[in-house]
Amino acid sequence: MSIELNLASANNFQVIFPKLPNEEGVDRKLVLYAYGSVLPAVGFTESIESWQGWEVKTINSTLQFENWNINFSIDDKFDNWKRLFNWMAYINNNKDEGGKRWIHSAVNTSLQVFDNYERKILEIKFNKMLPVSLEEVTLSFREGETDLSSGLRLIYDYFTIER
Repeated sequence: MSIELNLASANNFQVIFPKLPNEEGVDRKLVLYAYGSVLPAVGFTESIESWQGWEVKTINSTLQFENWNINFSIDDKFDNWKRLFNWMAYINNNKDEGGKRWIHSAVNTSLQVFDNYERKILEIKFNKMLPVSLEEVTLSFREGETDLSSGLRLIYDYFTIER
């Protein structure tokens, strides 16, 4: 019996945001064709408790989810970068809506991973995601540097994994 191995490819994934809260009249989701990301770490905070001369390691927190960093290519009209910038400006609108709760600007987001045949093999769903940092864009004309890119750091409550 032979087993065919279809390895997951590190370059077949996309980040999908639903309609962003600041985009009235826009009927399309935002898809980032990310070229680099590391799935966020998860873990507990641990401590050592002493009891009757014994020391025991224990967990003293809920599951903690680290920030998520994404590197993505900018499209030819800067549409994806501009939409992310506008979302961040909407979250912190001190011009005419100061004091608005930022949680109303959070969206549920997903990371979809595909196999080498472009079939979805995994989906990670992030709950209540918000951008906290949109990285700079380097405008440069050097040999071999033709594509513009940026990075995005996001926070969220938790994620779930689905197949």
